[in-house]
Amino acid sequence: MGRGVTGVGLPTLFIDNDGVLTDAYRMGPAYGIAYGEIMAPIYGGTVEAWAEANAVGFGLMMEWYRANESRYDDATYFDDLYRVNLEGAFGHMGRELISWEDEGRLLNRKLLFECPARVSTLFPGALETVVALSKRGFRMHMASNAHSLHCEGTLAGAKMREHFVLAFGPDLVNLPVKSSEFYRRACAHVGVLPEQAIVVDDNGDALAMAAKAGARTVFVDQGHTVHPPTTAPDATVASIADLPAAIASLRP
Repeated sequence: MGRGVTGVGLPTLFIDNDGVLTDAYRMGPAYGIAYGEIMAPIYGGTVEAWAEANAVGFGLMMEWYRANESRYDDATYFDDLYRVNLEGAFGHMGRELISWEDEGRLLNRKLLFECPARVSTLFPGALETVVALSKRGFRMHMASNAHSLHCEGTLAGAKMREHFVLAFGPDLVNLPVKSSEFYRRACAHVGVLPEQAIVVDDNGDALAMAAKAGARTVFVDQGHTVHPPTTAPDATVASIADLPAAIASLRP
């Protein structure tokens, strides 16, 4: 019987966001509009212009991340990452850059949560699956590479926050990316052993790290996979709606 779980012998679930619960390809444009709706009333300009500025800032942010991620061995990179994003957006709009220390950091935290909280791009069956697993007594956590505030906003926008205990991003475990230590720390944080956890993800690299930590794994292949597994996961599903059956097959 597992420690720290509800129900008899139920594993704790760590479920990824993009590619598993939500469609990242639809989230991008929707996030941009929400971004514009927040920024335009404060700093002027149109919603559409700020949505475009967000896309520019995001591109610059990802360039910076690819060039600099190896410099960090903890999650402090988020501060520099989002500063680049904001600088890019304000530069695209031709606006004087606000002070990161005085205003920018707080604005960024607002955007991280409120933008995804205003939209939902769930895959078909995602909400129903989460509700069904919750009713059966599973403790569920989100486990994502995104900042925990973004994860919290996503769950709020999808109307499923009540079904998750925690939303783990790198900032909550103070590690830069998903790794075997990421999953060890997440499990320790909620009071379970990795062997008592099932990690659900669409990224084969993340699943390999979870398996290395000792967790069982479910690969979700809904057509958006960028990094398919190179080693076999414990189960594979073609849709998030098939997750309950896969989890049942993995229970001891």
